[in-house]
Parts: sequence; structure tokens; C-alpha cells
Amino acid sequence: MHPDAEEFSPRFPFGVDDAPAGYLLKMAFHAIRRDIEHQLRPHGLTPKQHHALTILTLNPGITHTDLEKPLHIEKASVTSLINGMEKRGWLVRKQHPEDARIKQIFLTEEGMQMHKVSVQAVRQAQARLNQAFSPEETEILRILLRKVVKAYS
Repeated sequence: MHPDAEEFSPRFPFGVDDAPAGYLLKMAFHAIRRDIEHQLRPHGLTPKQHHALTILTLNPGITHTDLEKPLHIEKASVTSLINGMEKRGWLVRKQHPEDARIKQIFLTEEGMQMHKVSVQAVRQAQARLNQAFSPEETEILRILLRKVVKAYS
């Protein structure tokens, strides 16, 4: 422990009420992610696995390369994620019918079931956010967040 631990604790020059918008976005992201992780953990799932299961459900036969962008991770991380999910029996890789160098990824029956479980868990976490806002406030928030995303895209 640092000898001046009490003096060493990080402090910010602002509270939540006067925090910059970017900092509030970061705080909100981390709070929501922690809640999602909490809901997924009892099922042996991570948020990244949930995201991959969702993409694979919507895009049967997708390739490793095609997973990099929507998952926001590098090729090596995609490979590690897919290898782990394959070991758990959630997906299989099959040779592409027209190009033997390409492997397509498909969910197994167990993978489809895990996707259903993960969707329910994430919905529980999202319910907390939905309770915090009226439908009108939710729509305003969505409009503002889309503007933020577009500003940085």
C-alpha cells in the first residue's frame, strides 16, 4: 500500500452533477456493462460472448474476418473468442463451399440456446435503464447518443 494512501486517492475536480458529458457517458457505460456482466455471469457468459452469439444468430456462416468490426476486437481476439466458444460446443466452423481457405461459423443447437439465455439476461439489465426514463426521455436519449456516435464515426 502507498505510504500516503489517504492523500493518494484519486479525486476529480467535479461531481456527477457538473461532470463533463464525455465523463458521464463513460460512467454510464461502465455502470450498464457491470450490470450486464452481473446478469450474464451466472450463466457462464461474458458480454463479448453475448455479442458474438447475437451476431452469429443474425448472420449464420459469417467468417472470422467479418466478426472483427462488429465485435470491435482484433483478429487474434476474434480467434481466441471463437476457439473458446467452439470448445464449449456453442459453434462449429465449416469449410466455405467455394473457397477452402475460408471457414464459416455456425451456431450449434447449444449455441442457439445460450443465445436465448444471454438475451434474457441482458434484457434484465436493460430493464433497469428503461425504468429510469419515460418513453419520451428514452427517445431523446437515443437521439442524443446517435449524434455522439455520428460525431466520432
